[in-house]
Amino acid sequence: AAAEPVAAASTRQKVAAAPASVKPASKPAPVARDEAETAAVLSAVHDWARAWSAKDVKGYLNSYAADFQTPKGLSHKAWADERQARIVGKGRINVKIESPHVIIKGSTATVKYRQIYESDRLSADSHKTLVLTRQGGKWQIKQERAGS
Repeated sequence: AAAEPVAAASTRQKVAAAPASVKPASKPAPVARDEAETAAVLSAVHDWARAWSAKDVKGYLNSYAADFQTPKGLSHKAWADERQARIVGKGRINVKIESPHVIIKGSTATVKYRQIYESDRLSADSHKTLVLTRQGGKWQIKQERAGS
């Protein structure tokens, strides 16, 4: 009969110990997930800039969401045709992204950064804002704005 209380006590100790060991391991997960999402957003932005610099029109246009808010109310096709003509017509393009700041809320990310653009005819150093949306596991540009 003396063995029963010992067994019950050791069972209680095991149950009490288990949650304590599980809890700390689960806390860092949101931070790691946030860092992974931030890295994915920045990767999408840098891939877009690299495609633009390389005059890879297909890669550049694929960086934009199907529901991208085009400037001046252009249709997506008219905007894409205009972008293609501008990119292909340049001799040299170099686009650098500097000091990006990322804010993610759900499936929307806002990236504010300094953009340094250089081509044969133009050099521009400006602040830009991109709003990206996660669609099909991929971050794509939904909106582009000059200024911060």
